[in-house]
Amino acid sequence: MYLSKYEMRLFLYIYWNLWQNRNKAVIEGRSCAQNVIFNRAHYLADEYESLVKGEPKLIVEKPTKWSHPPVGRYKLNVDAAFIPETGVSGIGAVVRNDKGEVMAAMALPLATATSSKHADIMALHFGMKFARDAGFSSILIESDSQGVVNDEKKDEEESWASY
Repeated sequence: MYLSKYEMRLFLYIYWNLWQNRNKAVIEGRSCAQNVIFNRAHYLADEYESLVKGEPKLIVEKPTKWSHPPVGRYKLNVDAAFIPETGVSGIGAVVRNDKGEVMAAMALPLATATSSKHADIMALHFGMKFARDAGFSSILIESDSQGVVNDEKKDEEESWASY
């Protein structure tokens, strides 16, 4: 079995992170979760790959402006943060009325997210549950990860189409 250069690099980063984790456990008496080790290794391998290939990091800043929902409706804004090196992540949700007033908000740390997209999916899931449990209906959902919202809409439409 042959490994590509990237796969070999990833293997070495995983091995190195396991060694670092073992040392931390022996010396400091604490260690990282397996998904943190794996995520950190992937991040380092990808980072090295982009540096070697000389690919510039593209940072696109979209001007964002919050828009009010229609009169009598609410808007749920959800977002997530994920740090690949550590696996640390968190989510937040805000419900606003048609005047832009905050009606409810929540923030949670996550221990199970494995990627930025995974954290965004969990933000949408927990945000919708939060809004429903708080008694809000007729809500519009907004996220900077619109692909996740569109996937959710598609799944919902497909599940209704099967009846």
